[in-house]
Amino acid sequence: MASKAKKTGMIYGIGVGPGDPDLVTMKAVKALKKVDFVFEAASASEKESIAGRIAKKYYSKSAKLMTLVFPMVNDARTRNDAWKKNAGIVAGRLLSGHDCAFVTIGDPMIYSTCSYLLAELRKLIPSLKSEIIPGITSFQTAAAKCQEPLVEDRETLTVIPSFSTETLKELKKHESGTLVLMKAYRTKKEITAYVKETGYNAIFASRLCLKGEIVTSDICLAEKSPDEYLSLFIIKKQSKDA
Repeated sequence: MASKAKKTGMIYGIGVGPGDPDLVTMKAVKALKKVDFVFEAASASEKESIAGRIAKKYYSKSAKLMTLVFPMVNDARTRNDAWKKNAGIVAGRLLSGHDCAFVTIGDPMIYSTCSYLLAELRKLIPSLKSEIIPGITSFQTAAAKCQEPLVEDRETLTVIPSFSTETLKELKKHESGTLVLMKAYRTKKEITAYVKETGYNAIFASRLCLKGEIVTSDICLAEKSPDEYLSLFIIKKQSKDA
């Protein structure tokens, strides 16, 4: 009699928040306690995954840990090759019947490697079983630390990736509302100059909930701070004198 095919495992995309283990949700903790494999993302230059450092206290003692390397480069082919390779590694465990988790800082659906990994997994396993567990974002955390509302009444909220030369053009297009500029490490000089020129209220945050954290509304301090990948600006398009 032929043996039954193994049941494909479930993949959980888990957001573990900005850096404080206490900000990991209860649902994320429950999922991490029951999976067989936990996958963490790291760049080629990192010794340890930041997401893993945040969430490791919640891993099951029996869970097997694997680090997936995703190169932080501009070359699209290199990035695509890494997504495919890592998806193949995860797919192998899922097809063997293991439930797996992929942990990511912030939220899995906001500028996260998780979305690219899931897209590749669905190509390999069309009947993929998946669940996304949201996490607290860095910009929510920055606003909370400053006790400044992100938006009120009919204000709009716009999130912009700010690591390209197009950032300033995008910033100037919006005449009102709150702008969140993510990953501001490459364009911090241009953004701080713009804030000084316009007089808009701004919050700068870097390495939230991690060693070396900076959260400030002092634009001069923001300008002098080290360039960090994990950095952002929140700009309110309303003059300080309004």
